[in-house]
Amino acid sequence: SSLLIYFIRRARKYFFLSLLFSFFLNFLQLLNPRIIGYTVDAILSGKEDKLPVYLQQLIFKIGDLNYWQNHLWIIAVVILVVSFIFCFFKYLSFVFNTKAAEILVCTMRSDLYHHILSLPYSWYSLNHTGDIIQRTTTDVETIRDFMVNQLLYLAKIFIFIFIALFFMLQVSWQLTCIAFSFTPLIVYDGMKFS
Repeated sequence: SSLLIYFIRRARKYFFLSLLFSFFLNFLQLLNPRIIGYTVDAILSGKEDKLPVYLQQLIFKIGDLNYWQNHLWIIAVVILVVSFIFCFFKYLSFVFNTKAAEILVCTMRSDLYHHILSLPYSWYSLNHTGDIIQRTTTDVETIRDFMVNQLLYLAKIFIFIFIALFFMLQVSWQLTCIAFSFTPLIVYDGMKFS
């Protein structure tokens, strides 16, 4: 754990930015279906009470229900803007993730190189050249893949679950409890087969 923290010290800013944009990505990914749902449930059906209070206060400052029913193009533009922001944040998350990965690999290889150079000659006679090359190439890449793909993917899953839980609780806490009651079983199966 302390060794992992040591190696990511130079890339921690980029890992943090990648996670931050992943949070916004997951939020935006779940926002568009909510916008469409509110449009169908409240505006097209004419039932204002289907909207949360904070949304009623926000959108009815612009116009009443008739206004929104006659100006659905505004909602379509909002959905398009959210989609473009989603794509931009996805790009930024990928850029910061890749930059963090390359800095991590550079730090590990550099430290490993300096460490190997400082070892006595007797160590070189005991270890085969192929083993040394394996440690400096394949093993570093394995750690990189774990940090960049697996660990960050796990963090993104937890962020997605948290945001999905937030949106689902706004719809129905009973259905949310039923849906999330299967989560421990899914986690167990995932750990068993991984």
